Amino acid sequence: MRAKTKPVIIPTKERIYMNHATFYGMDSVKRHIARYKWAASHLFQTDIVLDAGCGSGYGTKLLSNACARAVGVDISTEAIDYAKYKSDEKSNTLEYRREDLSDLPINELFDAVVCIEVIEHLDKESQLKFMKSITHVLAIGGRFIVTTPVKKSEPMTEYHKHEFSRDEFKDFLGRHFCSVHFDDPLKFGVPVDFMLAVCNGVIR
Repeated sequence: MRAKTKPVIIPTKERIYMNHATFYGMDSVKRHIARYKWAASHLFQTDIVLDAGCGSGYGTKLLSNACARAVGVDISTEAIDYAKYKSDEKSNTLEYRREDLSDLPINELFDAVVCIEVIEHLDKESQLKFMKSITHVLAIGGRFIVTTPVKKSEPMTEYHKHEFSRDEFKDFLGRHFCSVHFDDPLKFGVPVDFMLAVCNGVIR
């Protein structure tokens, strides 16, 4: 249900709110949208999709145009309240819920789980818990569609708790999926210092 009053948002670099686009810079906003468009390109119209770490919900809405139904989840009450406020309350293809990614109490299966610039916000222990949750909510034949920055000498922002090198991320994903494929970010308008991975064959 739509919030009765517009949530008060104080923007930070932790997540993007589209009505504060100038705060982040339009180049940054465009790059975030490009990553969601990349994820949407790997969806089917019949898919039920979980957007894990949906933030303010703009990406979940974009995904919902490429699938049968999209569910956005985030630990931030502020972000979920904002996403619900901005959404069409009559829509049956879009839903937002407040959930902890390290412990998803969701009793339904998804054809795809999308995770855009989120996993690096979790510490190592929470990342492992998150992957365990993902393997339980993915349907047979389901896909994990994920992006994350390439680790450098210093974290990209103070909100990142554990970043990955390319080899580390490939190994990490390979522990949970039989097949891990990396797309060329430049083909999707994404800088080369970000990794775009599609994983199949969940290992439970």
